[in-house]
Amino acid sequence: MARVLAPAGTPVRFVDLWSMVPGLVFNRAVEERLEQAISSGGLGKTAIAFNSGRTGLLAILSSLAIDRPHATEVIAPAYTCFSVAAAIRRAGLRLRAVDLATDSFRFDKASLERALSTTTLAVIAVAPFGLALDHDWVVELANQHSIPVIEDAAQSIGTTVDGERLGTRTRIGLYSFSKGKPITGTRGGVVVTDDHNLAEKISGWRDHHASRRGGGLRAIVDAKAMWLLLAPSRYGLLRYLPGVRLGETVYNPEFATARIPGAAAALIVRMLSRLDRLTTDRAEIGNELRAALTELPLTPLTGDHPDDDRYLRLPVLARNENDRERIVTNLAHLGASRMYGQALIAIEDHQLFVDDQQSCPNAESLAARLFTLPTHPLVTAHDRQTIVRGLSDLTSETTESTVSIS
Repeated sequence: MARVLAPAGTPVRFVDLWSMVPGLVFNRAVEERLEQAISSGGLGKTAIAFNSGRTGLLAILSSLAIDRPHATEVIAPAYTCFSVAAAIRRAGLRLRAVDLATDSFRFDKASLERALSTTTLAVIAVAPFGLALDHDWVVELANQHSIPVIEDAAQSIGTTVDGERLGTRTRIGLYSFSKGKPITGTRGGVVVTDDHNLAEKISGWRDHHASRRGGGLRAIVDAKAMWLLLAPSRYGLLRYLPGVRLGETVYNPEFATARIPGAAAALIVRMLSRLDRLTTDRAEIGNELRAALTELPLTPLTGDHPDDDRYLRLPVLARNENDRERIVTNLAHLGASRMYGQALIAIEDHQLFVDDQQSCPNAESLAARLFTLPTHPLVTAHDRQTIVRGLSDLTSETTESTVSIS
């Protein structure tokens, strides 16, 4: 079997699998242990766990809407995970997708200023790929309208800005622990907030709308699959397994809402002890790759504080969509991958968007050109050299072709 790198992933140890078993019986106790570990670990004052990050976001939006029933719009970046849109739709709210700055994951400031209004329930500020994005200016802008900001750190737990962990720098934060996240329980999400009244509302929402608990055995099966198949010598087997759809992002507002399975919570608790080391290792790999790409016609994307970026993956922009497709086709075995293939405004659900939804050309350009490179601990120094060499060969071929045509 040829060596194949996963685009993202966190290695699961055999001993981790055994740690999940008590969670099948002691669900509530392990859930509380996870929430306490998040709170005591500087990741949020009050933590409330769910079966997924999108259920957590649904709980946040539904709880905020209790006190502001007239506010029916949620602002989100026009390029982010489709699960964000699904949670907004499920909450019975409308999405106002706001364009990004050119070649960036940051909001376009002028577009955000125009989008804020008395009907805005919340702004979702996303920090993708472990990038150290500073959302202080977003909070200042939203505060002028008394609108809360939700810091979506689903892909960035462990990343800091000015010494503060993402997810804790706004009134409300959100973490996710599905398979491709910085640490994993194979599923699960946690809401964090320093607002006691809001925490009570979110907990109450969970008691009424997500009281069911299940999926513990499936979490163990998925974790065992990660233990077996994430290794580069075996990852290629996944392409031959029926029903496996790697890297596919689906918009589905009818997702299941539940409490976190105890088995998943137990795995996350174990992984929290390795969080800082894992994120430091990813930063070193990501920075090495980023530095090596400076001479190529590619644009690695960074946060506002590049020295603090903790690259879940290294996001890179190709010059155009054709170049991107060429790269991910030829270097897929080295973990090169598309992310979300479309901007949110491509979702075919007219009830999702506000009536006057604006176009988002920068987000569409980013969606067409973005690819990612792997930064997980299984990427060796030789792998990194091979990735850079492959990118150099592919981009030089494209450049030569362009010159010959002109």
